Amino acid sequence: MSRLVLRITLGMVLVLVASFFIVRWGAIAATRGTLRDHFRSHVNTVAQAHYRLDKAPPERLEAELAALRKESKHSIRLLDPTRDKIPDEVRRAWLRNEPRVIWRKHHGATVWMPVRKNTRLLAVGRRPMSWDHAPLAKVVVALFAVVALTGFGLSWPLVRRLRKLARVADRISVGELDARADGSSKDAVGRLARRFNAMADQIQLLLEKQQQLIQGVSHELRTPAARIRFGLEMLQRAETEKQRVQRIDAIDEDLDELDQLVGELLLYIKSGDRALELNPQEVKASGEVQDLLKRQGELRPDIESVLRTDNDDVNDVSDDDDDDDVNDDIIVNADLPHFRRALRNLLDNALRHAKSRVVVDVRREEDGVLVAVSDDGPGVAPEDRERIFEPFSRVDASRSRESGGTGLGLAIVQRILEAHGGTVTVKAVADGGSRFETHWPGDTGSGDTGSGDTPGYKARPKRD
Repeated sequence: MSRLVLRITLGMVLVLVASFFIVRWGAIAATRGTLRDHFRSHVNTVAQAHYRLDKAPPERLEAELAALRKESKHSIRLLDPTRDKIPDEVRRAWLRNEPRVIWRKHHGATVWMPVRKNTRLLAVGRRPMSWDHAPLAKVVVALFAVVALTGFGLSWPLVRRLRKLARVADRISVGELDARADGSSKDAVGRLARRFNAMADQIQLLLEKQQQLIQGVSHELRTPAARIRFGLEMLQRAETEKQRVQRIDAIDEDLDELDQLVGELLLYIKSGDRALELNPQEVKASGEVQDLLKRQGELRPDIESVLRTDNDDVNDVSDDDDDDDVNDDIIVNADLPHFRRALRNLLDNALRHAKSRVVVDVRREEDGVLVAVSDDGPGVAPEDRERIFEPFSRVDASRSRESGGTGLGLAIVQRILEAHGGTVTVKAVADGGSRFETHWPGDTGSGDTGSGDTPGYKARPKRD
């Protein structure tokens, strides 16, 4: 139970207990004085009537009785027991010359007392009671005061802290992204403040990444656009057909580069969508890697491409022998187009920076499959191994625009792996160069290749 709920519960219990005692006190205070005055008046009336009626001469008896009735609001009667009807128990007491008090519901107490030497019987009943409502009014005021104070004591700290949280939200809305709420308390408001701060951190991070992405995109688009503009100017100045063809080819290359950049950017944005749709299936990792090595290797035939698998089979796929057998039993549970895209980006990166050799390792692990791409290029410095996966990040001259690429390839690889619940890391190799290790979910062995149970998946229905 949260502290806020406990505080409110205890406050309500306190109100109920206090209300009970206040009402009890008010009821007692309201009736005690009235009952005391009533009984005192009753006793005084009985004593005074007994004395005056005993002492009054016979000829003054009725006049004295009338005077008593006028002076007192009590019911006063003077009866003759030999003629008038009286209760039996009163008659028995009268015969013994004893007083008697009889209580009747809704009538109160009536005092029966023999007078005038037991020849008459005096009956004095209660008078109508008038209640004083002033104590009850005090009770009501006190009760409302307790409820109001308790409600204020419970709600004011909550309202004050929520107002502070609202002010922080207002500051964030006008651009103060570093504004944060006080989340030090452990109650519900504190938990709300901490979650609000986490949301604000995420928003600030997303906005910073968006700003970095926009800056990177603007920088990357400016370069081919400037070359195209320069090429158009040079095309106007071309004097021969050969020069015009050269300028047109150069412009076409710049347009291809621009188109590639836009395509990579769209894929990067799509891969960062939380609703990235994946269709996981059993993918033969070794065969896919071999096909990609053959296709990508054609771009740099001077680079030796090697595939190594679980059985330490070494396959040189840089030659034209299509009969090389690889271990096709290494299964990755992944979305095939995204798997190919991630591996193609890693191979492009390796072939772009390799000096003479690219090696791809495909091996089983306890919790999945390792696909690692190594090259013998200049490598990546330890301090840059995290930053290299940021969009448009180039950590040194050897990985600059002159070496090709859009600066989004490795960022796309990381997002694809995260969507699959896998990881990608970069390490140094002993003889120089870099080794990019990707960890993919392996075959679950359930036979259900589209269940989407792998962490990170949002399965989509298969299309015919």
